[in-house]
Amino acid sequence: ELLIKGLEQYGQSFLENLDFQGAIVAEIQREDSGYQTIVARDKWGISPLVFGYDDSGVLKFASTTEALEAGGVTEIKTVPAGTYARIINGIDIEWNQWGVLPWVDVEDQTEIELEDLLEETIVSVENRIPDNSNIFYTAMGGIDSESITAIVARATNGQFGGAVTVVP
Repeated sequence: ELLIKGLEQYGQSFLENLDFQGAIVAEIQREDSGYQTIVARDKWGISPLVFGYDDSGVLKFASTTEALEAGGVTEIKTVPAGTYARIINGIDIEWNQWGVLPWVDVEDQTEIELEDLLEETIVSVENRIPDNSNIFYTAMGGIDSESITAIVARATNGQFGGAVTVVP
């Protein structure tokens, strides 16, 4: 819901203000330009998004190559990480890069102990918890989101409605 409202109001540049994991294909109505189809992929490239044209020239998107193949697409390409695009006339794609991860040379990389990594993760998550619990929630999906949800729940004593802690 937040993505759609932000895209409607600000267009694809809205994504530059977000820190999210996901891939989206959304048809939105813009006040200044009518309906637009916006495509985006998170800057880490965690969530997959692929595309291609079927034999009749229809542009199709999916999260897996198998889904596109089932839809008649034979030449499949991957949406690059940290990229968003506007679809023009249902065929052409106007690409923009919005997120570029910093490159760390091998000689500058360091090892970190698991306990230190956990502490840095907790501090990083806690620093992103807003003061107003009405504008924040967490969701569970994988081990990373479950960890974040648990950190938020512990840090706020369950103040945020979506924060759930499961302790084995």
